Amino acid sequence: MNSSVTARMSANLLEANYERWLEDPTAIEPAWAAFFEGFELGTAQLEVLGEADQNGAASVKTERGHEEDSEALPDSVHSAFRGRLVSLVYNYRTLGHTQAHINPLDDSPKRNPRLDPIKFGFEEKDFSRRVSTQFFRNGAEMKLGEMISGLDATYSGSIG
Repeated sequence: MNSSVTARMSANLLEANYERWLEDPTAIEPAWAAFFEGFELGTAQLEVLGEADQNGAASVKTERGHEEDSEALPDSVHSAFRGRLVSLVYNYRTLGHTQAHINPLDDSPKRNPRLDPIKFGFEEKDFSRRVSTQFFRNGAEMKLGEMISGLDATYSGSIG
């Protein structure tokens, strides 16, 4: 990540960029977007572990005006979902090639069980939920099922 996110930055600049990111993740530089996604992921993990209040971590508002965010669910649920989404993208980026069709003599490659969306805690009902992350297609919003198909095509597709 670019060193534009430093320990000496102004708190006002940090808050302004964070507010812009909450409104539209694509409105700020990718380095800032990655910083805030990582911050939310870390906060979500602390909340799940029940450590957020013990160490003084601030609560993070994750609602961004998407339809699925209008549900009456706690922010920690949205943060946990977002964390699973980022983890899925990261795993496709690092392991997708293991199930790609790269051998022309092999009819079909085996699916890598470590890339199964169910293993990340997603359910069938989640596949129609609209999602986005800066780590895939520049934050374009799409259904989770469409994102998984896109990840498959990008990282696990056929060559040649």
